[in-house]
Amino acid sequence: MRDELRMQIDGVQGELRAALQSQRWDEVRLRHARLLDLVDMASRHGIDVSGWVDQPLLHDAGEDR
Repeated sequence: MRDELRMQIDGVQGELRAALQSQRWDEVRLRHARLLDLVDMASRHGIDVSGWVDQPLLHDAGEDR
C-alpha cells in the first residue's frame, strides 16, 4: 500500500503543478482535493507522507482563484 500511495501522491502533485502552471482552476481544485484525500488516507493507515508531499503545494494550491 505504501508504494502505491507514494506513486499516486507523486502523480497527483505533478498534475496539480501542471494545472497551476496552465491556470486551469477547476482542475487545480480537483487535483488539490485528491491530494488531500490521499494524505488523509495515509494518515488513517499510519503512514507518514510529510517527506513526500510538497507542503506549499498542499496548503497554497487550495486557495480560491
